[in-house]
Amino acid sequence: MKVKNTMKKMQLGIILISLLYSCYGQGSKQLNSKEPENSTLMIKDTFDVSDFKKNSKDGVELVHKDYDGNEIRETGAENVGFYKRIKFQNKPFIEGFKEYSPKGVLMRSGKLFGSIAIGTWDYYDDSGHLVKQIDEDKKFGKFGPEQVILFLQKKGLVDTAGNGFGFITSIKYETSEVANIAAVRKDRPDTPDKGQWSISYCKSLPNCDHTFIIDGETGHLISHRDVLGKELIK
Repeated sequence: MKVKNTMKKMQLGIILISLLYSCYGQGSKQLNSKEPENSTLMIKDTFDVSDFKKNSKDGVELVHKDYDGNEIRETGAENVGFYKRIKFQNKPFIEGFKEYSPKGVLMRSGKLFGSIAIGTWDYYDDSGHLVKQIDEDKKFGKFGPEQVILFLQKKGLVDTAGNGFGFITSIKYETSEVANIAAVRKDRPDTPDKGQWSISYCKSLPNCDHTFIIDGETGHLISHRDVLGKELIK
């Protein structure tokens, strides 16, 4: 009997040791395992067409907020595609923009300063795979969006507290390829033309649609005219 009991205890001990070793082995593998260095977490960004059709106002627009409090404005139609404009809670001058195919596949995404593309824009194929990136900031000279905000702030035309562009009705960045801009500037005759800012504002009626024209490289105020084209620079 003693021999049998001893054998049973030995067998039980071997089983327990095997189980403990097995658990330790699995645990150590989990603790020490690492994702391959080149692996990335892929989050597929799609447009929920059925949700838009169900909840949008007259099938035209749907406005809601994300978890961070940013306002998401969805528009579009199945025959042309869909769009998202993201109004960031803490960035009054910058908006996110996303364009989707009629099937809801992401086609391009980036950020806007007014209606002007800024930063890196991503472009995707019909399957939603990234195929191209464009640095939109390369088109700006030294007087870029940040300098424009400071200029308008000094003029009392923008609200940095949260309402964004305030009195601004239109803001454009025109390069020499698409606008009638003089090839040579008096203040920098040897510098390649980086374009100009055209900024319109309406501070009070009837004095609306006043426009600033600002050199995109130096920040030089080229023109400040009223709605009738009268020059206001003295």
